[in-house]
Amino acid sequence: MHILKTSKNPTGNSPHDLIAEALERGDFENLPNMGKPLRLVGYFSVKPEHQVSSQLLMDNKAIPQPLQDRKEIEELLRQVGKLLQDGTRELADLRQEIGLLGESLLAIYPDRDIAVAELGVTEWIAHFDTVRLEHSPDASSKSIVRACERIRRITKRYHRKTADILEQHLALITQADMLIARLNTGLMEGPVVGGSGNQMQRISVVERQENVAKDFEFIAPLPDGLQETILSFFRRIQPNPFRRFLAKIGRG
Repeated sequence: MHILKTSKNPTGNSPHDLIAEALERGDFENLPNMGKPLRLVGYFSVKPEHQVSSQLLMDNKAIPQPLQDRKEIEELLRQVGKLLQDGTRELADLRQEIGLLGESLLAIYPDRDIAVAELGVTEWIAHFDTVRLEHSPDASSKSIVRACERIRRITKRYHRKTADILEQHLALITQADMLIARLNTGLMEGPVVGGSGNQMQRISVVERQENVAKDFEFIAPLPDGLQETILSFFRRIQPNPFRRFLAKIGRG
């Protein structure tokens, strides 16, 4: 049989001759793991036609595509968890800030029942679910206006953050589900015997997104005219400056 001469085989010897020459030179002496049993479980767990290629992948520490897919899926799911955790914390901080502003905004009302009746709403405003109503006779019209404007700005920020979270969540779980589909197909059609047992459950993207949307709901903006309604009540109950002065010196 004619053997093509190359730079690595200038003599054109056959593989048998090359192995014999290497033995004579002692190239196979003191090799790593010499005398130890070969670990061929992985080698014989694949189809015969794939054994050589699989062994080459293992020898070169190459990651099979299903394993690479699984690593990427796990990383995507880790990112999803971090996104929801960080988002929950940030939105909670914004809601708390709204609650604190609500306390100064509604400090003119003696209690919740009067506040609800005067504001013309059927129930307590969702923005203020954490508000502890403490009546303050020192409330000012300027503080009311500032609180209203601040709450409107924070609400817009809250909505932008909520939309970003839902958008990023959808993108991540969609990508993860596509990789799971490819992983499962590769395990079914791949060379590994019993690979189908390592399949991952597909992600119900629509259902998962709907569940997350329930936890990251938008909050309603302040009702139109709320600022004027509160200021109107403030002016009705607030005595004029002269009477306040007399009350302060004990002559009122």
